[in-house]
Amino acid sequence: MIWSCTIPGEPIAKGRPRFVGAKLGRRGHVMTPERTRHWETGASHVMRSSWPERNALRLPVTLSITAIMPRPQRLGAKGGREPHAVRPDADNIAKAVKDALQTAGVILDDAQVVRLEVTKLYAAADEQPHVYL
Repeated sequence: MIWSCTIPGEPIAKGRPRFVGAKLGRRGHVMTPERTRHWETGASHVMRSSWPERNALRLPVTLSITAIMPRPQRLGAKGGREPHAVRPDADNIAKAVKDALQTAGVILDDAQVVRLEVTKLYAAADEQPHVYL
């Protein structure tokens, strides 16, 4: 089965977890940063609405991610896509996408991803930022 999905908006990398509430004698907990949580929630809604199956995949998955980042002014108002070789890191974008896929019910566990390809590009002059799976 081949499935594709486009998530509009700027790609967001998985933020580092924050440990909160840990004090003498009290256990803390881990929180995903709000910006990451917000992106993952929105992305999972888009994924769920375009997922044609009733149930999550239970098989090994090959995942290809193209992250289209906002085009900086220095690249000008004309031109095609350009490589994006600065932060956020490709692996952290992949982590956010995989967590959203799991939340959306497309996959049961992100460990099912046996092959992963991530490409980061600046948007062409005529396109908006997005993530394409």
